Amino acid sequence: MAAPSDPMLPAALTKRQILTVVKRNAGGVRKCKAQPPGASGTVTVRMQIAPNGSVSSANIIGGPVKGTAQGNCVERTVKVFRFPQFSGDPMQINMPFAM
Repeated sequence: MAAPSDPMLPAALTKRQILTVVKRNAGGVRKCKAQPPGASGTVTVRMQIAPNGSVSSANIIGGPVKGTAQGNCVERTVKVFRFPQFSGDPMQINMPFAM
């Protein structure tokens, strides 16, 4: 996906911007706990954020819920997060979520 062409956009998101979006949406991830197998603990998601603010990919990195209904729910939920736009290259981050 091409980067937005607005020269006023920052080159990348700040840690604060990322955490604000994650905290605002973390409740949706916690709702996935109700999916089988119902595991609790922390799950880490590798996500790629496109310059337009959309999450172009979200994948659980290992763990007991990878490939399960619960893990799929987490990945689907993270993919609908919306971040502020930026002008640089896509950003890849690993984010832990409490279940």
